[in-house]
Amino acid sequence: MIRLILFSFIGVMILYIYYLFRRQLHWVLQRVCHTRVKSRTDVKGTLVKDPLTGEYYVK
Repeated sequence: MIRLILFSFIGVMILYIYYLFRRQLHWVLQRVCHTRVKSRTDVKGTLVKDPLTGEYYVK
């Protein structure tokens, strides 16, 4: 009987640690993805208006 309780406790602890690991991994991957998207959409440069067409372009 004590073995059953001990193995059940160990199993619950393993599942809890797995849950914490997955949550931390999800958080890290979200930060990496957000940083990647931000760096892709963050254009460095100055907008200059073309006097002939009136359109703006990045210089």
